[in-house]
Amino acid sequence: MARRPEKKYRLLPVILLLALLLGACAARDAQATSDDATSPTSGETVQEASVVFADEDSQNAVILPADASPPPHTPQIPQDQCEHPYFVNGVCDRCGYICPHPEHDRETRLCAVCRQPAPHHYVNGVCACGEEYRFTDSKIPAKYYCVPGTTDFNRTAVREGRVLDEPWYYTYDDPKQERTLRRDVQIYLPWGYDETRPYKVLVLLHFLHGSENTWTTDFQYAGDERLQMKHVFDLMIQDGYIDPMIVVAPSLYVYDEAGRQLRSDYDSFASQLRETILPYVAETYSTYAASGAAEDLIAARRHFAIGGNSWGSYFTYEAGMIQNLPYFSSFICLSGDTNNGLAADTLNSEAMREYPVDLYYCAAGDMDIAMLNEQENFYTIVRLVDRLTEGQNAFFHITQGGGHDWLTWGTEIYNALPLAFGEDG
Repeated sequence: MARRPEKKYRLLPVILLLALLLGACAARDAQATSDDATSPTSGETVQEASVVFADEDSQNAVILPADASPPPHTPQIPQDQCEHPYFVNGVCDRCGYICPHPEHDRETRLCAVCRQPAPHHYVNGVCACGEEYRFTDSKIPAKYYCVPGTTDFNRTAVREGRVLDEPWYYTYDDPKQERTLRRDVQIYLPWGYDETRPYKVLVLLHFLHGSENTWTTDFQYAGDERLQMKHVFDLMIQDGYIDPMIVVAPSLYVYDEAGRQLRSDYDSFASQLRETILPYVAETYSTYAASGAAEDLIAARRHFAIGGNSWGSYFTYEAGMIQNLPYFSSFICLSGDTNNGLAADTLNSEAMREYPVDLYYCAAGDMDIAMLNEQENFYTIVRLVDRLTEGQNAFFHITQGGGHDWLTWGTEIYNALPLAFGEDG
């Protein structure tokens, strides 16, 4: 017959079990105490943070899971502005205060306050953090392109902006031909568009045979790959390379009552730009202009930019710089041409000398049929206009391997946008 264990040994398993239970309770209480030290006051709810993006091509990328809570170590901003330490996507999740990104790291671009990627804001080609602007000389990173042979993006934007389901349009009477014409205009709004905050406005004009969708939803061939500019804007904003902005893309064609397509002339488009398109945008969307009145649009001109490629570059010069300088302070001219003497005379005229130019950006591909024309335009205008200085507010850049195509235009709009708009923007 087997011997029964002595009484003192029969209690050992019970003692071990009790010890394990007591240890688990102590660990749980310690965790609760730690959570209380960093959690909001009882009854408050912390909004879940979205992914925080930095440059994924950099070793300094910072990516948080979508269900992550706001980092408890985020420093507070001044008490008179916001009393809360928690930010989600650069916005306080308690009071809605938008972090102004007062300082950011030179390499990672992470804001010292909210830990979001913050765009460099360049003045004379240098950011306040000390970073000098660096151009992309050829093809922009692969994440902006589609998978070869498809329209599937290499990297999907988590924070997608949107375009109108149907372009906005307006009609006008053409006194020369005594008929009514219609112009279509597409609008891009950035991810998280909020009517309570102002946005910068970029007007983009298309090349010959393009449309109001050229700079938004159309897929463009860049060699064997494709680009969609809406996707490029989404990623540039998402990754903190540029501030959120509104893109306005008018068609340079008009249509008569029979649906026939006609080309615009510079003068009629220029007048409609300042009298119809810009007032509509200012009245309908949240911009830096207090209203659509001319004086309010002019007062906000440092937050308005205009640019275009090929035919659109011609219109940028003629209908933008020459006829509407009081309404824009940044000009992006890609692979185009103009009467450079007339442009210089306009900038130097007594009536226009009071308007600063924040950016004159000119570019073409090294195999571009318009390269020599655009180069001549740039150096003539800069030489004749004393408030333009190359390397500060005037830049000429050549895309290596680029022609009169979207390899050039995709690269150069990517280069130009971080430099655009005024320093107070």
